[in-house]
Amino acid sequence: SHRLAQVDALIRQELDRVIRRVVDLPDGCIVTIEGIATAKDLHQTKVAVSVFPFHRRFEVIQLLKEMQPTIHAELAKRLILKTLPKLLFLVDEREEHVDRINRILDRDSDVT
Repeated sequence: SHRLAQVDALIRQELDRVIRRVVDLPDGCIVTIEGIATAKDLHQTKVAVSVFPFHRRFEVIQLLKEMQPTIHAELAKRLILKTLPKLLFLVDEREEHVDRINRILDRDSDVT
């Protein structure tokens, strides 16, 4: 729905700012929000993130999960919503898929 799309866009914009401000990412790690999907009942928002470098994705996702109460509280200060959905952080696996395809293509180009 149009309302959910607006909520998703608002959460995405502010969440990006909050993560940059309150989460102390490991050195050399970058987090990008790739997608937001809020449930129709507004109780939960799935946040798909990509992590660079990809091999540190589990470490960064664990950090985001541990920081979720702080991130949620900061987000609540910035957004005027009746109910702020619970955030569920997930790894965007598309990056791994693209990386796997590139490795296969590189391997094939070495053979020819």
